[in-house]
Amino acid sequence: MNKAKVAITKGDDPKRLVRDALSLLNGLDKRCLGKVLIKPNLWVGATRMCSGATTRIEVIEGLVEFLQDLGTHVVIGEGSMASHITERAFENTRVKELRNKYGIKIVNLNEDDFVSVRIHNGVALNSLKLSKEVLESDVIVSVPVLKTHVMTGVSLSLKNMIGIVWGRDKHKLHEKDLDQAIVDLNTMVKPDLAVIDGMTGMEGRGPNLGKSVDMNVLIASFDPVAADSVGTQIMGMRPKSIRHLRLAAIRKLGTLDEIEIVGSPMKEVGKEFEPAKLDHLIDKVNANPLFHKVAKNPLLHKLLYNRHFYYTQKKLRWSKKKHEINVYTPNYDVLQKKGDN
Repeated sequence: MNKAKVAITKGDDPKRLVRDALSLLNGLDKRCLGKVLIKPNLWVGATRMCSGATTRIEVIEGLVEFLQDLGTHVVIGEGSMASHITERAFENTRVKELRNKYGIKIVNLNEDDFVSVRIHNGVALNSLKLSKEVLESDVIVSVPVLKTHVMTGVSLSLKNMIGIVWGRDKHKLHEKDLDQAIVDLNTMVKPDLAVIDGMTGMEGRGPNLGKSVDMNVLIASFDPVAADSVGTQIMGMRPKSIRHLRLAAIRKLGTLDEIEIVGSPMKEVGKEFEPAKLDHLIDKVNANPLFHKVAKNPLLHKLLYNRHFYYTQKKLRWSKKKHEINVYTPNYDVLQKKGDN
């Protein structure tokens, strides 16, 4: 059995780390052809790239430049729980500036037309609405941050794919079994390439309210499960302790242990992260399936994610992290397309 190749690079120049890591993966010029969708992990509250909560713009730029050198058509897409959150995230993280700088398309996946698709052999999910832009891409690159997560243990390339789900349908993943739903989603649309931004990671109360950890590392692989396995180990955790990674390996989405490391050895870049704990009330509410069952109702969703209500309650939650936050600023069947009766 061929081992999955995972590239690790370390240094203080994010663009150089991206180029070096991707150069270590043979065959990128043959795999990344046509339209390539970059799916970063953007957080609306981050205005500093060293927060550990959001993908650094330098990493995204390095990836855009590398892919454009290959002659690909690059699109950046992201989708938060509401369209206005995504738009503000594009502004706060400066991703919006890349549109003119590189002549690329920036897509709010919540505003895009959706396609309702059935998931073959889904366990937690039977169907989802996905962005048409995603489904029409030839290659998908998941670009998460190296960080912990209070509900799933870690938030890496597989978990990052939740952002491709259209609008309120994201609540579906939390309604029953989030770990299993992440795997169901990735059986339908799996990243062709994972690039994990570990310049600054996050430990403790991830994915947004934990503590920043300077790492200066980048991980890349054509196997997203292998990339997430390595990322988990670099954070000092066992991959098999992360349920969605274990389930993904069982579903043959990739490998947890048949891995060949190229570049920097794991032992030279690792650091033991404080694990995430589900012990804050607001996190417990957000992890409750009943909350998401109720929140997917169109009227309640509109109320919960109303601009004024959303940013007022977020201001209270983010108040302890003012130093890095500025709250003012195909394995599927098509069931339905947006606009169909």
